[in-house]
Amino acid sequence: MGGGLSHHRLDWANPSLLRSSLFEGSIRPEDVARKAAKDTRMRLNCPACTQELTPTRDDLTTLEIDSCFYCHGLWFDYNELRRFFTAPKLYNKFRLPQHSFKVKIKGAPKERLCPRCDSVALKEVKLDGVIVDECGDCKGIWLDSGEVTRLIEIYNKGKLKGKSETARQIRKGHFDQGPIGQVSKTVALAFKMLF
Repeated sequence: MGGGLSHHRLDWANPSLLRSSLFEGSIRPEDVARKAAKDTRMRLNCPACTQELTPTRDDLTTLEIDSCFYCHGLWFDYNELRRFFTAPKLYNKFRLPQHSFKVKIKGAPKERLCPRCDSVALKEVKLDGVIVDECGDCKGIWLDSGEVTRLIEIYNKGKLKGKSETARQIRKGHFDQGPIGQVSKTVALAFKMLF
């Protein structure tokens, strides 16, 4: 059946119903992210400074991530950080100097909330001195300005440890970027087209 959105009759505006459906496994986190991205009425706010996030799309891979113009943070929906490494436009843009410095935010909220979920607090995860924010419900990841570059450096030094969602997606993203990852994606696509 494929488990796509067409097989589910959900009230997408009801976050508690959506969370329970995610927990029960009747829908997948990537379905929620895809539906939310298509819902033009949904406004995402920055967890760090509460300003509206701006979507940026890589035309080659169709990956779209959200960034904050004011504090230069990045929001990755489920598995988008993994896909980020094979999206050349986004990968190059968000590693530029204006996205590689720490920004001090005046009047920052005491608790960072997930931009995708309704009033769900993000959980802080420490990865070799870099504190990232993850949502336990939708598996989204918030990276402050400069954190994506620092995490890549940590990975390249072989120091990215742990079982967090962020570490998992970075490791898989780097694998996808390599020659073996490219071949496995091509084979998977061929099987998908055949069956």
